[in-house]
Amino acid sequence: MEIWTTPVIMVETLALVYYKAIQKATNSPVLRQLCQQILRDEVKHIRFQYERLAILHRNRPTSLP
Repeated sequence: MEIWTTPVIMVETLALVYYKAIQKATNSPVLRQLCQQILRDEVKHIRFQYERLAILHRNRPTSLP
């Protein structure tokens, strides 16, 4: 699960930058609104993935013996 979650967080974080740039660059109200919805969704996705990582890391030792 961790092998999948980490790249997903990276891609979704890049999506935040990408859609924010499109939102700022366009004059289209429809495209701005669509970008805003995608940005809201991505924040929720990233939060969910970070929570999954926290669960996976919860029982790991903090240092190597």
